[in-house]
Amino acid sequence: MREESVVRELLIQAVGFTGVAMYLISYQMRSNKKLFMFQLMGCLIFLVQFILLGAYTGAVGLAVNILRNLLLLKAKEWPWVKSKITLSALLVLLIGTTALT
Repeated sequence: MREESVVRELLIQAVGFTGVAMYLISYQMRSNKKLFMFQLMGCLIFLVQFILLGAYTGAVGLAVNILRNLLLLKAKEWPWVKSKITLSALLVLLIGTTALT
């Protein structure tokens, strides 16, 4: 039983290191679209890691960041993404999730 938990913890940490790698790679990208795509993948990987760890508060915050990155990827196609209303809504979501958790 103890060996299983060590293996599980190591796998969860490997998931986390993969997320870190996505973030490190993202800063090497020359276009904003690629940067946001790699950061989105990093957030998704960290979301999985947090769920595996049972850290649901962090997972909720990451879900908001994933939404933000998705919107940033579509900023050229959807002009409303750049509005102050959208920014305000994301801030309210982040503040709300922080307050609730």
